[in-house]
Formats: sequence, C-alpha cells, structure tokens
Amino acid sequence: MRWQSVLLLLISLSIIFTTETSTAQHKQSQWLPYIDTGGQLNTNSDALGQGNWFLPIWDDSHSMIFADLRGLWNDHSAAEGNWGIGYREIVDETVYGIYGFYDLRHSENNINYNQITLGFEVLAINWGMRINGYIPEDNSQIVSTDAFLRGNQIVVSSNRETAYYGADLEGEMILWRHQRLSHMPDHTSNPITDLDAELWASAGVFYFDAYESGFEEIFGPRIRAELRLYDLGLLGDGSRLVIGGQYEYDEVRGNTTTALLSVRIPLQAIVNAVTDKPTLVDRRMMTPIVRDVNVITANISREEAAVNPLTGDQISNVVTVNSNTADVPNTVTTAGNNSLVIANGDSGTINTTNVQLQNGQVLLGGGSSITVTGAESGLPATFTAPGSRPTLTGTSALQPVVVIANNAAIIGTNLTGGSDTIQGNNVTSFLISNNTVSGAADNGVELNGNVSGDIIGNTFTNNTDEGVNIATFNGGTISENTSSRNGQRGFLINVMNGGTIRGNTTTGNTITGITFTNFNGGTMSGNTSSGNGFNGFTVRNFTGGTITGNVASLNDDDGFEVGSALNGILFGSWTGGAFTNNTSTGNNDFGFRVNNRTGGTASGNTATNNGDNTLP
Repeated sequence: MRWQSVLLLLISLSIIFTTETSTAQHKQSQWLPYIDTGGQLNTNSDALGQGNWFLPIWDDSHSMIFADLRGLWNDHSAAEGNWGIGYREIVDETVYGIYGFYDLRHSENNINYNQITLGFEVLAINWGMRINGYIPEDNSQIVSTDAFLRGNQIVVSSNRETAYYGADLEGEMILWRHQRLSHMPDHTSNPITDLDAELWASAGVFYFDAYESGFEEIFGPRIRAELRLYDLGLLGDGSRLVIGGQYEYDEVRGNTTTALLSVRIPLQAIVNAVTDKPTLVDRRMMTPIVRDVNVITANISREEAAVNPLTGDQISNVVTVNSNTADVPNTVTTAGNNSLVIANGDSGTINTTNVQLQNGQVLLGGGSSITVTGAESGLPATFTAPGSRPTLTGTSALQPVVVIANNAAIIGTNLTGGSDTIQGNNVTSFLISNNTVSGAADNGVELNGNVSGDIIGNTFTNNTDEGVNIATFNGGTISENTSSRNGQRGFLINVMNGGTIRGNTTTGNTITGITFTNFNGGTMSGNTSSGNGFNGFTVRNFTGGTITGNVASLNDDDGFEVGSALNGILFGSWTGGAFTNNTSTGNNDFGFRVNNRTGGTASGNTATNNGDNTLP
C-alpha cells in the first residue's frame, strides 16, 4: 500500500499541473484529458488494477504532445508506475506516434526495478501497428537462500530475481463498427441504433531475455480482442468502455488468458472545455498507448553443493549419530575429513567416549544451525540440523568425550563427563560454539600446545578444575561465554600471545574468574567476573597487549591482581601493556592489587566500595 500511495500522489500532482495547462491553452481542442481506470484478471490468479491518465500538453490542428501517466498494482503487493511522454501527428487520416516512458516497479519480493520503454506506432482508422522496446537496469538480486539435507549431502538452494529486457510487436484491425444514428433528422432514440461501438482484434509476438545467464528466454505469441463502446450516455462524449480478452503463451509462464475491463472518464468538465463529438481520427489520436503493463521479471532457482566456510572445502559427507548408534567414535572417524556429523537427541542420551573429530569435520547438534556457502556462487545459507539438541555423556573418567581437530567445529550440543570433556592438542582454526560443557573430572575444555581458534557462546559449569584451560593462545576469539561454579577457575590461559577475549562472564568459581600466567599480547575487553572465591581477574606476568573495560565485583579477595603471587610465595611482574578503563567494585580486599610494576600504562580505572580502593 505504501508504493500505491506514492504512485497515486505523483500522478495526482501531474494531473493538476497538466490540466491547468490544458485549461489555459486548449479549451477548444478535441484531444482533452481523460482517465482510464480498470483491471485485469488472468488464469495465473493475478488480479491487476490500473489507472491511466492521458494529458495533452500542446497541440495544433494535426499534432499533439501528451503525457501518459500510469499506476498499477496487483494482489501480490507489487506496484508499478509508468511516466511517459509522446508525440502524435495526423498524416492523411493516419496517426503516426513516438513515445518514451520511465518505469518503476516494486516487486513482490521487495525489489525495485527501473526501466526505459521506447515505442513507435501507426494508427489508421481501421488498422494499426506498434513496436515497443524495454530496457531495464541490470538489477539481479538474491530473493532467498536455503540449505537442506538430501541423502548424505547438504544442498544450497538460492532464488534470484531479475528484470528482462526485450521487445513486442503487434498489429491490429477493426472487425466491426457501428456508428450512432441519433444525429440524423427525425431520428427516434433507440438503444441499438444509438450504439457507437467497434470490435478490434490484434495479434503480435514478444521476446524477453535477462542480462544474466541461466534465466530462460520468454518468447511467444499474443492475441487480443476488444469491444469498445464510445460516448456513453452517463459519461458524455469522449467516454469509452472496453471489454476484452487476451491470450498469450511462452514456455516459461505457460498459457495465460486474461480478462480486460476499462472505463474512460473524459475530463472536459474539469478543464471547462466545450467540444464536439470526437471523430474517428480523434479517437485514434486519443487511443491509449499499448505496451506491456509490467516491467517483466522472473525468478531462477539454483542448487549447488555446500562449502564449510571454516575450511573453504566442500562438505564431503553427512552422517547422523544418536543413542542407537552402536559405535559413535567409529562412525565419526569413518565419515572422514570435511564431513558433517549430526548428533540427534530425539532418542535420548548418547553415551560415548573419545570421539576423535577429523580435520575440517563439524559435529552439529540437532536443531542447531551452521552457515554454509554455495560451492559455485559463494552465497551464504543457513543449514539447520534435523532433530533435537543432544546430550553426549562420557562413559570413562579417564578419557575425553570429544577430541577436536584442526579446522573442526563442535556446535549446539550438551557435553558432560569424561576426563576433559573437550580436548585438543596444537589445534588451529577450530570453532567451539553454543555448547554446554559440564561435569568433567578435570577441565571442561583443555587445549594443549599452541592454539588458535574461536570459543563462542558456550556455557562451562560444574567442572572439577577449570572451565577452560588453554596452554598457549596465539589468536582467535573467546567471546560471549559463561563459566561458572567450576572447581578452580572459569578460564585459565597460561600464555596469551594474541587474539581477543571479549564479553565473557565468570561467576561463582572456587578460585578465580579469569587467570593468565603470562599476558604477552592480544586484548581482553568487556568481561565480567563476580562472586568468585578469590580474585575476579589474575594476571601473573603482564608484558604486553591490552586489558580494558572489564568489570570485577563482589569477589572474595581482589577484583584485579596484576603481577600476582603464586601460592603466596612467587611473585610475577608488570613490565608492559595497557591497563585502561577497568572497574572494580564491592570486592572484599583490593579493587586493584599490583605487584612488581616496572612498566606498562594504566588510566581511566575505577575502584569503589572495595576493601582497598587504591588505583594502579
């Protein structure tokens, strides 16, 4: 409705301007403004409403410049405006015309298309012909994308819409004409003899194609018949009623039959003009321009293989494991590199141990989603695994539940038990996302060696030691996780060389929320640590990188301790890095406890309601 309102407003303003011009210059012209209003209904279940304003701008005895302004809309929320200007001239009772339009279409898929239409016409009293060319901008756009499972493969499906350029050509001829006789002397009014009517038939062809490959050509015939009734008694001279039918066919849209109805309302009363009854040539001068009423658009669907964006490799295979899978570790291993394993929780808990993910393999919980891309187009699409979120429970406290590999991912699962619930060694480019990890005999996640990857949006809780324990973190993102009520720390990063730790929450851990043995580089920002048994944040050795915008509150000991003691005996140091805009409040001891500082910068930090509010 918004587009309809805009179109109607623009056209109404044009009417006001042009009818004022007509009033001033053409009160005696036979070619006066009118409105054609009507609709169409076709066998494709499309209903179309249309308004057409014919507005002479300048004329003399045999020629005219006029505006043709149109608004139309259908029952699928599409709307279109056509703003045209034309020139017609009478030569030996035959009208020759040229015209051009600017077309704007707002499609059902909320896409705008701009188009130029150019045309030429010859209109004799008993026949006519015309040719139109349509030149839209190249504005192909994606309407929708989807990813779904077919057999053991993920398929990416996309739907693209574009506008077609093209042309149409048609000829028309009169089949029957009956002119009014009531002007004859002593003639008695009669509904039949007073009838002023014509029956016209037209036939033509159309051709449309897209700028982009893959779209089918639209080519076919079109025929139309119209019964035209003129100078109706209720509406006066210059009025017209048209009842018609049209048939066209092409291999893309199939057979289309359309019913047509329009009523012309002359506007001579509006412009205070007194005119004679239009002649046959006058009728041809005022005939509406015949052109395709829409910017032609079409959709194309494409299916292609899915690529895992973590690796850039095609997903090679999809397998499903559930509580009835006899050997989960072997099923996962056999699926191979770059495969997708769906863990479906519909049938209950999946009891397993030491599941070894392969390089580039994704373990995806039922009901969870992953973004994949089309192998050819590169378009992103969301694949949602069938089934419900699974719980994978370790059957041995001496082995991990899942071992992650390079370029592998664990997404959307509940993982419980095991020695370390998730374990890895020197892994890179991995993703652990949207999981709940709990009940480990040691650590919820233990990553040994040099590590770089992403840990995002997980919950780590009630693990015996650390929620997350990483030996050396060189790059990646640890963000938006919650680590709570673990037996020692929420996060323990022994060496921080790079990457980002951002927006995590730690609470209720027995020792510390987040601990770094050596913070050499990277950024820790926007984390919150509260209610832990000792410190909110502990940084034993701070040599480089940035710690900023973190909040420590209500911890039993210090909010932040930098250059900290190890078991109260061996002290660390603060020799470099930036420590800025951190907040410490309501902690039992120091808001900021600093030991052995010989370098680095500190600014903008705030301490309130702590046992000691000394700032670094």
